[in-house]
Amino acid sequence: MSTNVSKEKREQLKTEIKALKDFVTAASSTDEARRLLSYISDLENAVNCKKYGLIFERHRETVDELLTSHVPVLTEDAALYLDNGGQANFIIEGDNLASLKLLEKTRRGAIDLIYIDPPYNTGKNDFAYDDSFVDENDTFRHSKWLSFMEKRLETAARLLNRNGIIFISIDDNELSQLKILCDGVFGESNRLLTVCVNRPSEIASNYAVSKHEYLLAYVKDMSRFQLRTVEKYSYSRGTVGNKDQTMPVIEFPAGLACKNIPDGVYEQTRKVEGGMENIENLTPIVVKDGKLAKPVKLRARWRSSNDMRNFFKNGCNPTPAKINGTIVEIFFENDKFNPQIKKKTYEKIPSLYLENKRGSDDLKELGLDGKFGFPKSVKFISYILSLFPKDCTVLDFFAGSGTTGHAVLELNADDGGTRKFILCTNNENDICRSVTYERIKRAILKNDYKAGVKYCKVEYIPVANEFYYEYADRLLGHMNELAELENGVYLNNNPQIAVLLNEEEVAAFIADEKRLYKCKKIYLGHDALLDGGQERLLEEREIELNVIPEYYYEESEN
Repeated sequence: MSTNVSKEKREQLKTEIKALKDFVTAASSTDEARRLLSYISDLENAVNCKKYGLIFERHRETVDELLTSHVPVLTEDAALYLDNGGQANFIIEGDNLASLKLLEKTRRGAIDLIYIDPPYNTGKNDFAYDDSFVDENDTFRHSKWLSFMEKRLETAARLLNRNGIIFISIDDNELSQLKILCDGVFGESNRLLTVCVNRPSEIASNYAVSKHEYLLAYVKDMSRFQLRTVEKYSYSRGTVGNKDQTMPVIEFPAGLACKNIPDGVYEQTRKVEGGMENIENLTPIVVKDGKLAKPVKLRARWRSSNDMRNFFKNGCNPTPAKINGTIVEIFFENDKFNPQIKKKTYEKIPSLYLENKRGSDDLKELGLDGKFGFPKSVKFISYILSLFPKDCTVLDFFAGSGTTGHAVLELNADDGGTRKFILCTNNENDICRSVTYERIKRAILKNDYKAGVKYCKVEYIPVANEFYYEYADRLLGHMNELAELENGVYLNNNPQIAVLLNEEEVAAFIADEKRLYKCKKIYLGHDALLDGGQERLLEEREIELNVIPEYYYEESEN
């Protein structure tokens, strides 16, 4: 029997730490003793940390420091607002960690699908950490990348709904590290696939040529996950075989459908000496009104014999098949009594190669040729999106050139879907404004896509050494953007939602019978007090009331 030496040492150390803690607690209650107990607790936590996974030097970014002393907010650039009808979409300019923190306040557990194409960390000026490119000689190259990704993926996991999924494109440089990181963040049991993806150009080293990269996918909860809502059905014959295969007996229950089989009693089915698909009935087969009138035992070289038995044991209710789908029906067809197995299946993602063709052609068609290096193709992202419901909300927080948003627009136009997108990217080299936004705008106008887009920037309100009530009023000026992001609408053309920041706005709203009649939700400024009559009226109309900014920044208040 093997011995876990590390565990033995760890348990011994835990025993010694506990003894030290008990001794210090009993010996003194001074401030020095309390500080020592705090140090001991830190040591205890270190001993109890996870025993398997990535070990890397964690790094803090400038944005980490900024978020400890500032509160992130969104400010709309009204000059870039575009509404061509249809779905409301959002582009957020700023550090994507801050963007994700704002999305956590507004869309936690509400995102259906995330696709990201993060820096591959090739060591060749593709990954900037705190405004400096990480080159291949940086001894903390992988640690910096993992620190960068871990925080963002942990937040992304909280954004996914219970049937959500995240797709991540990556190449060999960080594939193995990313896989273990994601196993820890999303759970190894929730890993859906790792797929090779053909890319449009090859990368050569001294000894090999690479023509592919990878696509990883993790779901929020594998027990609830379905690839798509459109059901497909397949049929397989119940007997296949080879002459050396055993011929087990299966009892088929009464009530099974016998399609295209005349009523009657069948003494013998299809026993042929030396045949491959012999079916031998051990009891007479009685068919009445197109169904088995009583149970019958048949012997054959059954295909999926265990699946059939499990189906019958389950009262002929839908039963998971060993391979590919759920058995929903078993029936006999024609006078050969060859059972047909009907299975409900869902479309599957190929386990080998997907195709990512040259995405620069998509930009060229919009007059943006050369504006972005190595974009993903619209068709590649569209294929991924097509596997999921047509009304899903899609997030890309490494939006780059905006391919994900473009794919959402094109696919909605093709299949009548109502998908929405949220794109987040920094504005390095003016990419967010002049490429991401410009691409989406041109795609909407050129193809008359029925969709809109709002452009918001991440800004920061300093809060260090201030109490919540001292800066709460400054947050109020940024509540419209959060309310729109949370509800996926534009407030200027949606009468069901209102933001009322003061008592004058409340009074005007109450007096407007038309607005009052249509409204379903109000975001109320924390200083706007309602009188008894106003409270009763909103309650009678069953209007949801949320006090802001506490509703979004409750942790700041605490």
